Amino acid sequence: MTSRAVGRVARLTETAEGVEVALSPVQLTDVFRTLHLHRTQPIDPGDLSFQPVPDLAGRLATDDEPLLRPIAFAAEGPRLPPARKNSVKVSVGNWEWEPYVTDTTMGVTAQYKVTLGKSGDNSGGIKGGFDIAFKTKDLRLVTAYDIVAGRAGGSLTAAIEGLTGMTVNIALGLGTGVNDTRRYRVEIPVELNVQLPPEPGIPPMTVQIKWKTVVQLAFSAKNSTLTTKAEYGLSGPVGVQDGAAVAPSLQQTDTGLVRNIDGVSVGISAMVLAWELRVLIGVGVPALLAGPYGKFVVSLSLLRGSDTTAPWGVCAQGTLKLAVGGGAGFQVSAGAASYLRQVVGSDIKVEVASEIMKDLPALTGYYPDQAQCRI
Repeated sequence: MTSRAVGRVARLTETAEGVEVALSPVQLTDVFRTLHLHRTQPIDPGDLSFQPVPDLAGRLATDDEPLLRPIAFAAEGPRLPPARKNSVKVSVGNWEWEPYVTDTTMGVTAQYKVTLGKSGDNSGGIKGGFDIAFKTKDLRLVTAYDIVAGRAGGSLTAAIEGLTGMTVNIALGLGTGVNDTRRYRVEIPVELNVQLPPEPGIPPMTVQIKWKTVVQLAFSAKNSTLTTKAEYGLSGPVGVQDGAAVAPSLQQTDTGLVRNIDGVSVGISAMVLAWELRVLIGVGVPALLAGPYGKFVVSLSLLRGSDTTAPWGVCAQGTLKLAVGGGAGFQVSAGAASYLRQVVGSDIKVEVASEIMKDLPALTGYYPDQAQCRI
């Protein structure tokens, strides 16, 4: 095999070059009769490698139409690009994404790519981008997962520890062109991986960090801008402990979300930005790594009113929603599941383990805090 590969043989096809084997996803209980995965795994940023997975990149628009590109099988077999220690930039639609890791930060930057017109004028359309990041200190994944006689038993623990805060910086605008208001749901086709050596009773495994992002813009007037920045402190584990979802406490710093919403527009400007961070330890192929995982989902809605609303000023509104949890198994989108069935056959069951999630109370703020701004 040219890459990690763990799966159930779904189909064998005789070809002129030999036998083509199609694998379908499996759970850990399909691989192990007995497994006791109890460990606290430190995640050293210096050990992480960036693994592009271009053939498995997906983008779903508002109609949830899968835009997964088929995997190209060359005569010598499929190959992944080499993993890199430095971050890589990938393009999905008109957006360019760059995940990054430092000693104290783990985030992703997105920029909307301007396309020059025939006259060379690039003043139209969406411009700018955003950066979302988690602050970290002694990042680690704590797991407790048991398989006995081919069945999962006991209370699951899959918790991310060491997240100390999160930040968001947004600077977007609309020129004289037509606004792109489609919703982009992106599973960024770059993994952050740490290969783990085998231990007694535990096979070689991988710690994998993945991002998913949703962004939707709504500018109602040309030559509009929307900017904001916010910072929050986090304290406590994220994920699942002893079979229950656990959430960190959230502290807002002086860099408040609503007070920093700014921009210029004669109309209303709005944006929805959501992102998911998943940390998993397991075995499998790059897009479908099976094992216990913790996840953190953040949703941010921004709205800025028109500059023509004087004398009380421009209204701004922001809502922050958080969800935490995790599970044991693999995750696959509806579009990817449909694609898998096309590859391995409709009779193959793409089974995803259920996960435990918890929604936290939404935080909504208004500025100025007046009745006319509470819309």
